Amino acid sequence: MVIEFSLGNFKSFKDLQSLSLIENPIKPRYKWLEINSFKGNDEYRLLKSKAIYGSNASGKSNLIKALAAFIYITQNSLKDDRALKKIEPFLLLKKTEDAPTFFQLMFIVDGVKYRYGFEATRKEVVSEWLFGKPGEKEVPFFTREGKEMIFNRKQYAEGNRLKSLLSDGNEIVRPNALFLSAAAALNGKISKQILDALSKITIISGVSDNFMKRTAYKMLENETQKNKVVRFLNEAGIAIEDIVVEDSNANRNPDFAGMVREPSASYGFEKIYAIKKQYDETSDSYQKIAWNFEKGESDGTNKMLQLSPFILSAIEDGNTLIVDEFEARLHTNLAKSIVQLFHSPEGNPKNAQFIFSTHDTNLLSPLLTRRDQILFIRKDEKDGSRAYNLSDIKGVRNDENYEKNYLIGKYSAVPKIGSLDLALLD
Repeated sequence: MVIEFSLGNFKSFKDLQSLSLIENPIKPRYKWLEINSFKGNDEYRLLKSKAIYGSNASGKSNLIKALAAFIYITQNSLKDDRALKKIEPFLLLKKTEDAPTFFQLMFIVDGVKYRYGFEATRKEVVSEWLFGKPGEKEVPFFTREGKEMIFNRKQYAEGNRLKSLLSDGNEIVRPNALFLSAAAALNGKISKQILDALSKITIISGVSDNFMKRTAYKMLENETQKNKVVRFLNEAGIAIEDIVVEDSNANRNPDFAGMVREPSASYGFEKIYAIKKQYDETSDSYQKIAWNFEKGESDGTNKMLQLSPFILSAIEDGNTLIVDEFEARLHTNLAKSIVQLFHSPEGNPKNAQFIFSTHDTNLLSPLLTRRDQILFIRKDEKDGSRAYNLSDIKGVRNDENYEKNYLIGKYSAVPKIGSLDLALLD
């Protein structure tokens, strides 16, 4: 479960900013909004969703890219000596160009709250730390400053075992690699548990994401998963009888027996077909036909096909799903229903979390979201991107028209548009 992600000196973010899923102790106007949060542990109640709003180029995507970079580096710094190249500092100020980037994630694994982070440039890790709260107080598990390491013998026993190897002069951890990654590779129990938890945070783009396509189509090879996707699409108003995944090396899938079939685009080794009913003009009889899903279905339907396995997987396992430009190609009612699904105790019994950036202002409703579930991003050229919750703004009532007030600039985070026709004048 994600508690809070913080970043500094990354792309458009100069100063330290945070994305928090901690429930603010504010009273929602409508009682049904109480289901939008859940008990993470004895210390926190956490939000099931977080919507990120802001003008174009404000930094919404950069916030998500920062979390993606953080996760990639934790998973790959040991095997990829270019992993730190994912770091892109704030370049509009000379002093930050060569300064380290700050990443930190607070999260819960098996009831224990952890706080893990590091500071790094594109060349080396400057510092790294892991804190945990197995009892009443937070304690350090390990800290790192350059090559200097300090371990908590009681709480982080695996660090003590590795310390002897470090003292022998062995360079277990390269300057451009994370100690946590090295400890996990050497079968450190806590380190492996943490890396496994971080690997389950899924980040995808809602506009165009080849990873989303490849992964979704691979997931559809599982018959049980595919059947769930078909049912999910039908509940979303997309009427299809079935989906057939055909290996491009096979002459014919037996599921196509007796069907009219159009050629289909291939992704990797799979071809995706939608199965539909083709009715007779003079009767109610029909035959089933299969057609190229990508060409025969709309962009919105294709997006739902690709997005559905990720939604279902996150909900089934209680993991965190993050989607940039979530609403792209989706009808606003469908986007709203997906958000409501994550809020539903019945539909989301394991409290999966959904974080998304969007321009769909219809989702800015006091009937759908609490004030602490709305994050705004605005950018000043000199100071960079700033993140703040709607609940941080004084004087905002819990029943006011969020959408209207956002669009008229009451909350900032909207574009400052000049006279576009002036650009046409010579």
